[in-house]
Amino acid sequence: MAKRLHTHYDNLKVARDASPEAIRTAYRMLCKKYHPDQNRQNPDAHRIMSLINRSYQVLSHPEQRCAHDKWIETQIAKQDVDKISSPMPGGFRKVQEPLPYAKLALWLLAVALIIAALAYCTAQQRRDAPFMPTASSGRLP
Repeated sequence: MAKRLHTHYDNLKVARDASPEAIRTAYRMLCKKYHPDQNRQNPDAHRIMSLINRSYQVLSHPEQRCAHDKWIETQIAKQDVDKISSPMPGGFRKVQEPLPYAKLALWLLAVALIIAALAYCTAQQRRDAPFMPTASSGRLP
């Protein structure tokens, strides 16, 4: 099995085609989560924060980002890696599943039948209810 290539994109948990705004947003979110002042009990907080800072430094400058992208391409070609590790944590990125149209149609049919049954019952109750004259109906005895 080929070794997975770990990049600065993985450190910031963004895709390789992420915009500068997305990179900045991811950096700020990770800083809030992993900053040593927020994680005093974590002995690796300084190491993690230095990785995040280095990754942001590289990806926030267009020239350095371009050089990093070229490095990724050469590593992929050299190692013959099939796939770079996912930039998103597990559970965030899912394979696009087809919509279950049959199941959706059954749910819509069930909801329509419930609404129709409620409308029918309401109409029956109104028809069977005794007439209660009111002052506005004009039929007071």
